[in-house]
Amino acid sequence: MLVNILPPAASVVIAQRYESSFLGLEARQDYRVINLWEVEAELVFEQSLTALLPFVPILKQGGEVAVVQRALNQLRQDQQMVELESLPSEIVAQVQALDLEQLEALGEALLDFSALTNLLDWLASHRPNREQS
Repeated sequence: MLVNILPPAASVVIAQRYESSFLGLEARQDYRVINLWEVEAELVFEQSLTALLPFVPILKQGGEVAVVQRALNQLRQDQQMVELESLPSEIVAQVQALDLEQLEALGEALLDFSALTNLLDWLASHRPNREQS
């Protein structure tokens, strides 16, 4: 599955499969593409998809003030989000200092995090501008 958060430039074609050939062997993997900007914001509320609440402003019809406020209210009721809302400024600064590649890696890693310590450990091992060995 491929989840696109923001629409690409008009000239970019979003692939629906991966194909490769090596030494005469062919490999093909089809995957489902989900474009968040095509997902109805109301679906997030109807199906209690709390993981998508932070993305409501970019979902279809999610940019309306009332819809964003509803998502924000639900996020504030989530205990894990309450913990994240009060992140120390030093953690916020570390995240803001990440380059694009590191932010993409963090975005993928966040899906596996279950506690704030996961974020702290990840940041400790991915310091901005640090040479990776």
